Amino acid sequence: MDTIFLETIYKKFQCQETLMCVTEITSGHINDTYLIETGGSEKYILQRINDTVFKDVIALQENKIKITQIIKEYIHKNKLTYDTVSYVPTIDGEYYYKDLNSKYWNVMKYVKESITIDRATDDKQVYEAAKLFGHFSLATATIATTEINEILPDFHNMNLRYKQFEEAMLIATDDRKEQAAKWITSVKKKKEEMTQLTNMMSKKELPLRVTHNDTKLSNILFNEQGKGKCVIDLDTIMPGIIHFDFGDAVRSICSTAVEDEEDVNKIRFNLKYYQSFCKGFASVLKTELTLLEKQTLILGVKTMLHIMGLRFLTDFLNNDNYYKIEYPIHNLVRAKNQFILLEDVEKNLLSIQEITQKAFEI
Repeated sequence: MDTIFLETIYKKFQCQETLMCVTEITSGHINDTYLIETGGSEKYILQRINDTVFKDVIALQENKIKITQIIKEYIHKNKLTYDTVSYVPTIDGEYYYKDLNSKYWNVMKYVKESITIDRATDDKQVYEAAKLFGHFSLATATIATTEINEILPDFHNMNLRYKQFEEAMLIATDDRKEQAAKWITSVKKKKEEMTQLTNMMSKKELPLRVTHNDTKLSNILFNEQGKGKCVIDLDTIMPGIIHFDFGDAVRSICSTAVEDEEDVNKIRFNLKYYQSFCKGFASVLKTELTLLEKQTLILGVKTMLHIMGLRFLTDFLNNDNYYKIEYPIHNLVRAKNQFILLEDVEKNLLSIQEITQKAFEI
């Protein structure tokens, strides 16, 4: 994007330093993100919010400002060494700017002396990430979920995802259904188990909490010594259940392969990383979670694996109209990846149960 245009947007915010350099950050999949380097000591992150995905940007920003303030207070009260995202207001005092094309922007201060890690290289990183996600949950427990806007309604509603799958089956080509036949059968067989958490939520058997909903490792900032520093990417904060954050983190962190790995022999569930994640998460939340929450954490792992596999499979059947693809069966490969990882979880279920029970003292 044109640097002059980006500088015009940057100047709408209360940033004192002169813009010197703009670099696009391409790691994100939703928003357009740029690193702003200045003539002073501060750097900034300028972001165009994807209003196709996030329909109510103002409600989105309200969530982020509330949560960052709560986390700051929590860190100060508990004398922790963590950091939090800090948003910069516009010259009009808002935390978003709407440009002439009706596109929304926000600015964050760059967290100094921080790095991101896409894939864990040791169990200490996993432990640090788990602790930070645990502290996020504990910090946000001080606010009622009714005060948080639901940005993406039914995001993890398995009944809705099955409805979308069934609708995709009606329009899918015979060729696509044939290619995906094994996984279509598997999805149908698992429906009863995989809708349990959604049904428990509807019956209010599990407490609603503020959840991050995108708890991958790259949404943790680390310092150079490998210590966890800050939880980032707060766009998907909504009311939910702890299983969403626990399950999604485990799903992404404990896989031995990238999400679109084609060699199925490389896809395994890393028990050592799972043990480290449980240890870190439980060190913060062990006494906070209810007994039923603890007892169903593994179901959360299985459910998040299944829901991602189901979403990829549905998109494949829908001729790839949601996720970006690089080759014709990319979404099918992604779906297989999640389902194979789920199979490995089921193969190692006894070990996973032992690790979970020990960590959370069930």
